[in-house]
Amino acid sequence: MITHEDRAELSDLVHRYASCADGRELDLLARLFTEDAVLAVPDPPRTMRPTHEARGRDAIIETCRTLGRTHATLHAVVGNVFDIGAASDEATGDIACIAHHLSGKPGNAVDVVWHLRYRDRYRRVDGRWLIARRVLHLGWTERRPVLALGDFHS
Repeated sequence: MITHEDRAELSDLVHRYASCADGRELDLLARLFTEDAVLAVPDPPRTMRPTHEARGRDAIIETCRTLGRTHATLHAVVGNVFDIGAASDEATGDIACIAHHLSGKPGNAVDVVWHLRYRDRYRRVDGRWLIARRVLHLGWTERRPVLALGDFHS
């Protein structure tokens, strides 16, 4: 059974992932994963299904470097459900997220919005929950005009 403490720690874990991604803190982001973790992502708009698997922390960092192609991102976790896994040190998660990707220059900027779900597996390592496998399932995307750009990271 997942305790209230486990749920709080798992919720903090998925929110920290979003914060690290948005802050481009890729070394910190990688430490949220087990050493042998897998991150599976799509290649939109070519495909909406997960097609690329990054295995291990270094590969996950390299995959997440693509966020640097944008002016800013904002990952909004809008829902999460956690369940116990096959063993007491394993859990699963279904994480609903809306991810904004800002690109372009002021006056011509766009927000590409991804409506997605992360299907996660977690493992407790040395008393701490970490992501063992994260699969990004992309439901749909939108393209929105942006009226103004600020410095989101100051």
